[in-house]
Amino acid sequence: MLKKTLFYINRIATIGEVTSKVNVCRDPKDNYLLSLALDSDADFIITLDKDLLVLKTFISTQIVTWHEFIRKFESA
Repeated sequence: MLKKTLFYINRIATIGEVTSKVNVCRDPKDNYLLSLALDSDADFIITLDKDLLVLKTFISTQIVTWHEFIRKFESA
């Protein structure tokens, strides 16, 4: 299952350049991830970082754990 999931992520993933400056996260070091999500129009941030997970969403980006992502992926 993991191998199949990673295969699909690799097929749809894109590489983005960070140009925005965001100051939303309670840990300022994590703001670059939110900036990247904004600039790349990311659907998900997959993390175990509690400072990001507490946000749940950022604009249209869902912030989830790996297990939450797999559940969403499998139900789609």
